[in-house]
Amino acid sequence: MNNRNLLLLFSVGAIVVVLAVLVPVLQQKQVLRQQAQGLSQPLPTQAYRNPFFPPTNPAETTNGNVTVTLPPEGKAYQAPNDTIPPTVTFTSPQNGSQVQVNTSVTLSATATDNIGVSKVEFLVNGNVLCVTKSSPYTCVWQVPFQANATYVIIARAYDLTGNLTSQSIIVHSQ
Repeated sequence: MNNRNLLLLFSVGAIVVVLAVLVPVLQQKQVLRQQAQGLSQPLPTQAYRNPFFPPTNPAETTNGNVTVTLPPEGKAYQAPNDTIPPTVTFTSPQNGSQVQVNTSVTLSATATDNIGVSKVEFLVNGNVLCVTKSSPYTCVWQVPFQANATYVIIARAYDLTGNLTSQSIIVHSQ
């Protein structure tokens, strides 16, 4: 065997080895591409993850054992990693004030957030009385017919990513 034949045989062997390694790598790359494009709809451009926010109407897409929860329609979040909670302040009634028994008292609060306020809840003694989703945040409370009672009233504000803040006041009935 001369040098030219040895060189040709070596070259053919090298090409076979390269192809034997390269073909499975290319096939695996194609499989990964197909798995990444597995959903029939395109993936959202922003990541959304807040384990403390229970969405009310999530659109869930399932592929195998992977679940993607999308924000509700029309509620595209501007800051998926928002960690700044909203602020909430009672405007009426004032802390420590007296309320008349068996009357209607308007509870009101202001709430702000760097992204947006999604809702404000009003609670009386731990029970949700009202949920308001737009400003002005108000709720009408019928004071029970019980004189000399103490009530803890809480205003709880949520932002669009589920962060929350609350403020509480105490009122007394007379």
